[in-house]
Amino acid sequence: MTRYLQPLPFSPGEAIAAGFEAVAPRNDRPHFLVISRAELAAIARARLADAEALRLAGRYDSAVYLCGYAVELQLKAAICRTLGWAGFPSSSKDFENLRSFRTHDLEVLLSFTGRADEARGAYPNEWEEVATWKPEMRYAPDGSADEPRAQAMLAAATTLLRVL
Repeated sequence: MTRYLQPLPFSPGEAIAAGFEAVAPRNDRPHFLVISRAELAAIARARLADAEALRLAGRYDSAVYLCGYAVELQLKAAICRTLGWAGFPSSSKDFENLRSFRTHDLEVLLSFTGRADEARGAYPNEWEEVATWKPEMRYAPDGSADEPRAQAMLAAATTLLRVL
């Protein structure tokens, strides 16, 4: 994953106090390693395309997993938009004082977007479908998901990526 040097939306002193690790300064202002909001959204779309390819190949478990991962990435992009961040922290050091944001829990991430009521209210079926996702699903044995489940998850994730 490419990491971009981005200025953070707060002062360098605040960034360092929050635990972000400064890298080479530019124009006398330290920069920090983050995954840009645009890159997060692009990766989310790419993982959704991967999920569709896996579904078509009959790899339903992996398709379901990647759909959830795509939604996680899109939620992180939405958090950046809500908070006015140029990007999402990408290293353990960057998360030191932002531990609440270092999660894969879709419910928690949705709440950080500030759009939880809107997403659950306007897209209750879609949210209910993707909210079943857990990162531990990557360890699920083959056959844990079937084609209807993969299709439902793909449809829900596609909708949510478009609106988040």
